[in-house]
Amino acid sequence: MNDREASLPVHARDILEYYLANQHAADTLAGIAEWRLLEQLAQRRIGETEAGLEWLVSHGFLERVTWAAAPTLYRLNANKIDEAAQLLRAPRK
Repeated sequence: MNDREASLPVHARDILEYYLANQHAADTLAGIAEWRLLEQLAQRRIGETEAGLEWLVSHGFLERVTWAAAPTLYRLNANKIDEAAQLLRAPRK
């Protein structure tokens, strides 16, 4: 690692990657901060949502439905409706 790479601020790499991928882009400081924040929030939300879906599927509350050449869908397991309602009535930890 050279001195320039060692001194690279934490978010400079992310910003530069965006501009290399979108070479005709131009934005203000506020605009850049907003799209970076939204992108980070979306990535975090996707990860959190995926973890929640996996838990619900693994515990049988949701069913994963797949078809060839179609996105995966999730639906409520009709056999677990009462148990799901009971789970939601329990106080949050």
